[in-house]
Amino acid sequence: MKSGFLQGAALLSAGNVLAQLIALLCAPVLARLLPVEAFGIYALYTAALGLTAQVVCLKLDMALALTRDHREAAALMRLAVGAAALTAALSGLLLPLSPVVGRLLRTSNLDWIGLLPLSLLGSGLTDAGRAAALREGRYQTVGLSALLRVGSMAFLQLMLALSGNIRQALILGQTLSYLPALPVLLPGLVRLARHRLTAAELHTAARRNRAFVGFTAPGAILSSGAHYLTSFMLSALFSQAVLGRYSLAVRLLSAPQSLLTTPLSQAFMRELAGSRHAGSRGRGFMLRLVMGLGFCAAAGAAVLHRTAGWALPWLLGRHWAEAVPIFRILLPLYAVRFALVPVSGAAIVVGRQRETLIWQAMMLGLSALPALFWPTDAHSFLMGLSVCLSVGYIGFFIYSLGLFTPAGEMQHG
Repeated sequence: MKSGFLQGAALLSAGNVLAQLIALLCAPVLARLLPVEAFGIYALYTAALGLTAQVVCLKLDMALALTRDHREAAALMRLAVGAAALTAALSGLLLPLSPVVGRLLRTSNLDWIGLLPLSLLGSGLTDAGRAAALREGRYQTVGLSALLRVGSMAFLQLMLALSGNIRQALILGQTLSYLPALPVLLPGLVRLARHRLTAAELHTAARRNRAFVGFTAPGAILSSGAHYLTSFMLSALFSQAVLGRYSLAVRLLSAPQSLLTTPLSQAFMRELAGSRHAGSRGRGFMLRLVMGLGFCAAAGAAVLHRTAGWALPWLLGRHWAEAVPIFRILLPLYAVRFALVPVSGAAIVVGRQRETLIWQAMMLGLSALPALFWPTDAHSFLMGLSVCLSVGYIGFFIYSLGLFTPAGEMQHG
């Protein structure tokens, strides 16, 4: 289990490492070229996209990555791509609601709503293609697609900003970034599309994997809501400038997670699903992984807390000095996320979709608490958010660890 996991994680990480390095190198330039408010508008776009992109395939892409049956995989691929196309089309219905949304969020710049359908279609095809590659163990392809997508996004955003497209540089760059990643993922989808299936086989695949649609997909919305709801609340309660500072802090703090823990999570879930010895080894494996990541997170957070006061203004420009307190407030939360996110899918692998859904609903509730208790002070609001969500992550990790019994067998739902 360990050797396969490490090999898969290394291959997945390779593309992410290069992609995130490119993104990090471009971030200071973008921060100097664009006003703080531009990052606030971008945060609203990424929040709306993040909420819907999580379920654009109704989580059938996750089922596709885990199944061992070729014909079921072919059926799941068709269902996932069909769901993505339908969701993207339906998102276009949001355009007439732009004035109402703008008043609620206290902004007049909602041009990004018109780009959501294209972004969602690109996201859905990318998710399905990545799942097909993971299923076949083609980790290198997944890493390359990440490199092409994130790298091209950083490049496009930079070029658009330099050309003077201040309003749409960040948003349009991300929307177009899916196009370079698709060519390396499409062959896997084409191989699955060659299977000729009956309507009965599609229905059987949908029925067998209904837990992903009924529990995992709604749970993903709740989990994403816990993360992205903050952007909407900061815009509605405070200002675009506060949201802009928050969004850039999150962008910087999320880089290590995208760099390392996302590939680790993908490899961990795949290895756990395919190992016959996951019950006997899973608990120790989870603990060792979390302890290693936790040590790295604590050391990194300590260094960043000490250096942020001078490093962020020097790196991003003096007009970002007010982002330093927000960056420091969010450090503990992102340290916890760094350590625990890779193993948070263990409950889904062992069939506990319902329990995972309950936890995700709880996380959404926790993310809303600061708006009730600290609605007038942005720093207190974010500090309360950091504490509440950290408690939620730690609590679910303890529950997930308990799914591996002392006798060595996984407690399947």
